[in-house]
Amino acid sequence: MKPSVAVLYQQRPALNQTNFIPGGGRELGAAIARALFARGVRVITRREYPRAGQALDWVFADTIEGVRAAREAGADTLWLVGPAGEGHPAWSAGVRVVLHPPGLAAAAATESSFGEFLENVLAPAGQK
Repeated sequence: MKPSVAVLYQQRPALNQTNFIPGGGRELGAAIARALFARGVRVITRREYPRAGQALDWVFADTIEGVRAAREAGADTLWLVGPAGEGHPAWSAGVRVVLHPPGLAAAAATESSFGEFLENVLAPAGQK
């Protein structure tokens, strides 16, 4: 069964975080969600028909409420754009969690490496 992925942006910086993405990565998260969607991945969004130019249509906040909303909308996989330390609500959501890897923007520059990355990350356990 193919995963249903919700992308979560970082709403506020983590304690002692020095590399916080301005806007919490909403734009980056929306770009990832659109890229996943374009590759046939079922992407769970905040709107039934997300608008291309509206980042918040494509992503959920990485809060308890955002994780709950993504789960209730059907997500079985959460893609986190920001860090997920101990106590992050995604860890207790009972779903698969994908941490945004360093260098993903560079991988996305070439279609094949981004596609390979997605296949490896989203493959069901034991099928990599």
